[in-house]
Amino acid sequence: MSKDVKSLLKYRNKTISALDSASWISTCSECMDIKPVRTRHCSVCNRCVFHIDHHSPWVNNCVGLENLRFYLLFIFYLLLAVGYNLITVRAIWNHYIYKQNMQLMNFVYVFDQFLFLVLICVNIWHWTVAMTGMSTVDVICGGSSGGQNSFVSSTGKKHRLTFRNVQDNLYKVFGTQSTIAILSPSLRGMPFSGVEWTYQARDLGFKEEIESDEEDGLHKTTAGEMSSESSGVHDDIELTELNTSKVVHQVKGSAASSSLDSIMEDNDI
Repeated sequence: MSKDVKSLLKYRNKTISALDSASWISTCSECMDIKPVRTRHCSVCNRCVFHIDHHSPWVNNCVGLENLRFYLLFIFYLLLAVGYNLITVRAIWNHYIYKQNMQLMNFVYVFDQFLFLVLICVNIWHWTVAMTGMSTVDVICGGSSGGQNSFVSSTGKKHRLTFRNVQDNLYKVFGTQSTIAILSPSLRGMPFSGVEWTYQARDLGFKEEIESDEEDGLHKTTAGEMSSESSGVHDDIELTELNTSKVVHQVKGSAASSSLDSIMEDNDI
């Protein structure tokens, strides 16, 4: 077990209710509850979920820290089941039962091939993301810049919220580093509850979470609009000053011509 895992395990007895006394001021803008590190609000479930990966319609629930292991095993065993069904259909290719029901069996065979390829892609994606310690939301939001995979301490040092090796990241999900135990359905206790990263961030001098790309874009747009407005106002002021100077020059010119005309009239007299 690495030092990164051990440094988090010392916070495993902490609870989210104690964050009020821990001076944690980050709250969710949707449900107005305390928002620990690596927590996102699900608009479908209308609640905040630790380490949310996505909202799955197949399980009718959010896939997060508590049930990610069950989802990974679900798609893995589903892949094995479809592959086994595909082999059995191919095994009776020349059997009379296949020939008697050729239209139906051809449909089943083609559909199993398509489903098998889809499940391969789904398994590769979700297992790879889990091995890196990230989530689908983290990847879509731009990795460590928008996915809350790091934080900045008061000393300016950047700290990772994901572990450095595959074994530790799978331990976070499955609670074990044994390959056989990982692939076996189990109700073993989880090593982390999700609040450990928040207490670690507080103790390391948490300064601010890295803003998402959308927020950065919004800030940049707002700054650009303010800059454009200020430049426009500046141009208007310069134009007004220019017009004012022209009027002053015209007034002075008119006054000078009037004085010259009066002098010439006096001379004529």
